[in-house]
Amino acid sequence: MKKLAGNFESVKKSYRTRAFRAGGYSFFAGLLVLGIAVAVNLIAAALPNSVMQRDVTGSGLYTLSEQTKQLVSALDRDVTVYWITQPSAEEASVEKLLDNYRDLSGRITVKRIDPVEYPNFAKEYTDDKIYNNTLIVVCGGRHRVIGYYDIFQYDYSDYSDYSDYYGGSYGYDVSFAGEDKLTSAISYVAGGELPKAYVLSGHGEAELPEALLKQIENENFTVSGDLSLLSLEAVPEDCDLLIINAPQTDLSAEDADKLSAYLAGGGRLMLATGLLKDGARLERLEGLMAGYGVTQEPGIVIEGDADHTIWNYNYYLLPELDASHDITRPIAEAGYRVLVPAAAGLRAAETLPEGVSVTELLTTSDASYAKPAGLDITTYDREEGDVSGPFALAVAVTSGEGDGQARIVWLSSSLTLDDNVNTSVSGANYDFFINSLGWMAGQAESVSIRAKSMEEARLTVPSGAAARMSVIIVGVLPLGLLGTGIYVYARRKRL
Repeated sequence: MKKLAGNFESVKKSYRTRAFRAGGYSFFAGLLVLGIAVAVNLIAAALPNSVMQRDVTGSGLYTLSEQTKQLVSALDRDVTVYWITQPSAEEASVEKLLDNYRDLSGRITVKRIDPVEYPNFAKEYTDDKIYNNTLIVVCGGRHRVIGYYDIFQYDYSDYSDYSDYYGGSYGYDVSFAGEDKLTSAISYVAGGELPKAYVLSGHGEAELPEALLKQIENENFTVSGDLSLLSLEAVPEDCDLLIINAPQTDLSAEDADKLSAYLAGGGRLMLATGLLKDGARLERLEGLMAGYGVTQEPGIVIEGDADHTIWNYNYYLLPELDASHDITRPIAEAGYRVLVPAAAGLRAAETLPEGVSVTELLTTSDASYAKPAGLDITTYDREEGDVSGPFALAVAVTSGEGDGQARIVWLSSSLTLDDNVNTSVSGANYDFFINSLGWMAGQAESVSIRAKSMEEARLTVPSGAAARMSVIIVGVLPLGLLGTGIYVYARRKRL
């Protein structure tokens, strides 16, 4: 019994030793550090991807635009995005995109659907062939399918790199249009009634290019072509936007009155005109625009500044973009240019009618001039009688306030909408047109979100520098470390 009591006292005394106290402190300190680590990980897991992951891509591949943030954050309806993909084929860029959208709003739900496990799921929404990483966006009774080749856009226009097969270049560029397509789809399925655009006919108007029409519909406008005012008392009441593209003959007096009444009631007009043969003018249409403080100079604009025209074509104009307006600001910030061929010059009156505001969206340089002969010019050189610039090539006009405010965009060269011209500036011309429609309809989300390049920045090291680095890494550094170790060892031995 005494022995047991002695052992107990011995154990009791051991609890009061310095070694035990130090061990106890270490134990509880370890528990504290472990608890902190667990808490930090739980907090980190709860934080959105935008906080935890930095977008270091040169094109901002995973950074969402302000248009997307405003639209998604303001959602008042639940939207489901079905991600159709096999687990082995998931694209990391698509996953990060969807994570960013979920972080913006609890209204966004993402569900992965394995097409092998559920082969008939997509047939409820489309009869088209479905590839991995297709997205189906659903809200209420609306849906939109975003295919793989809508998200990843391939440009095969440059074939020069095909010979460099083993260098990893296959003659095409890949752009990521996921944000553009997904934001548009969410706006469509969760939005109300779509704005309706009519295209005027009956005056020799040109048809809008098919690619542009597709892009307009992708931005959630419904387009009804061939609107003739001849048999109508007025512009239809459901016309949210009226498009007039390259009329070859002037409006009749009746059509001009109907268009004037439409604008006076808060109408929205997208007007793209072009130079006509033999110096013909659209007097009634130009007179209508003069009532809003904008007139057209006779003739074709020639640019005298080489920085504002393409090589050897001084009537293919690269105007300055207004960096403050909703239409042109996104294009200017992205570093793109709008190409305007064979244009007439526009001028805003020094004194505008009451309640009217005019913004010059595209402007030429001070070195530009207009040749009154128009398409019949015999020389591009400046001559006596030419009109000095600068000129506006596109203007945005507002008249009135509130719901009754009229909005007009006048572009003085319909050739700006040509497919080939648009392609030469990487789609910036169509962006200008789409942005104009979005501004007139009051839809900020319709301001174009450009596709982003997936090209990675690469560091190319010259062979001489690579050899020197190899010598340093393989030879100098190991020998230096070895020499330092020998020196330290020898010194300790002497001590």
